[in-house]
Amino acid sequence: MTRPLIAQNTDLHVGFDRDDPDEFNLRRLRATLATLGAMTPKPDLLLATGDLVENGDDGVSYQRLKQVMAMAPCPVLYAMGNHDSREAFRSLFPDTPTADGFVHYAVDGHALRILVLDTLEVGRHGGGFCETRAAWLAARLD
Repeated sequence: MTRPLIAQNTDLHVGFDRDDPDEFNLRRLRATLATLGAMTPKPDLLLATGDLVENGDDGVSYQRLKQVMAMAPCPVLYAMGNHDSREAFRSLFPDTPTADGFVHYAVDGHALRILVLDTLEVGRHGGGFCETRAAWLAARLD
């Protein structure tokens, strides 16, 4: 069995310059996706980890993120960052799994298991970890 090739891109901060639909962060993301698409072999999976957008309440930035990520040469898994908003994200990415009100999930079907854990703590710069998240994680690690 071949091991999957996983790419990861973090702190995209789409919408840092919200009034510019061709802002630097979007240009940089397009270039990254083009580079991944030109690779041989191409990645099997892309982990896009927060901060996905600069301002979590900014639906325009999530829409721009979705449009650009449609160029990804492989499936994309998303993880929240402290600038993100679960509600705004879920409105545009409704197929991303959730559990207990968090955007976290397990991905099987590769040569390894991937756990995406939502540590977004609204109003805090750093992440959070509570009993609910700990129970979800423990159940998947068993």
